[in-house]
Amino acid sequence: MLQTAQEATAIDAGFTQTLNLLNKLKESDFPQIEASHHPRLAVECHAISFNSASIQRYNIAVRIRMPCTENSLVWMPWLPHQTQPTRSPGEYQHANFGRYVLMPRRSKCYGVPYHFSAQIHPLEPTTPVQISALYKETSAIFDLDAERVPNMCLENDYDCGRHYMSEHSDDDRQFGALQQDVYSWVTGAASRVGVFRVRSVGNKRLAGEELASFCCDPSNPVGTRELVAIGFPAGVYAMVGPNFQKRYSHEFPQAKERLFKRILKVAPTLWKDEYPVHVASTVKGASQTTLVQAAWLKENREKVRKAAEEGRFAVRGKPLYADQVDASAFDDWCLGRTSYTLRRFSEMADTVTHAKVKKRKLDD
Repeated sequence: MLQTAQEATAIDAGFTQTLNLLNKLKESDFPQIEASHHPRLAVECHAISFNSASIQRYNIAVRIRMPCTENSLVWMPWLPHQTQPTRSPGEYQHANFGRYVLMPRRSKCYGVPYHFSAQIHPLEPTTPVQISALYKETSAIFDLDAERVPNMCLENDYDCGRHYMSEHSDDDRQFGALQQDVYSWVTGAASRVGVFRVRSVGNKRLAGEELASFCCDPSNPVGTRELVAIGFPAGVYAMVGPNFQKRYSHEFPQAKERLFKRILKVAPTLWKDEYPVHVASTVKGASQTTLVQAAWLKENREKVRKAAEEGRFAVRGKPLYADQVDASAFDDWCLGRTSYTLRRFSEMADTVTHAKVKKRKLDD
């Protein structure tokens, strides 16, 4: 019940701001659900309010409830007062799967050490002010108390369609006891598809009847794990609810992979003296050939476009690009994207020790 005319005016202003935001957003600015096979997925749209820097703010939140309804995916667009961090791509990191491989994206880590694939991610010496601002903004939006405010950020830089993140679930042993939600602020023009599945263990087996019940067809859980594929535009999205990482996996696959593979086949012939055909492995013996070749194609995009217009990438006599609309696919492939993923991690020493021991065993 409204108590004062001032409160009524503030609420009216909030609705007006929310409606204005909705009117400005295009259809392409919202998450595009490309596949939804699960009958229990529900999509909702909410107007939300929060206090940031002592000012009442308003936004639109799209919420997708997962089969276990205590878990959700949430997305919101950037607001004008939210400063997007200046992009400064990190380095390629190695992962050890019995042999070293190069992670197919560049990354940086701020705040608290992060371990993945038996590695401890190198920690940046300081946390930029813009990243700290995202901690505060996330806390305001999701109403987090002091024990749940994010204390680390993993920056993933996707320079082009060749960069991707394979299917995985986060290691929730690193999370603080009170906070398991994951928040990711995304910048850049590229809208990448995120694929969410019911989590599996080795050889795609599901652990227990509960997980099988979340699949599209519980009688065929292995074949119906995929729940939804979503094209995420820039904004903030969150994986919320207890045990999200134990129940679901997520993946951001390559963009326009067939296009890239076709260009790779023809490129050595077209640009014999320039194109990097033979690329040395990294100091740890990991292959980096296609990552270097992808960087070259993006740096020389005008040459690639010209070759496409001349029909140099013809497949059985049919050009790769039939018209200007198709030609834009390569431009889309070249678009960059950065995600700043925030978590609340436990700072206990045994978490880091676990990663060091695991890494040592694999190195030995």
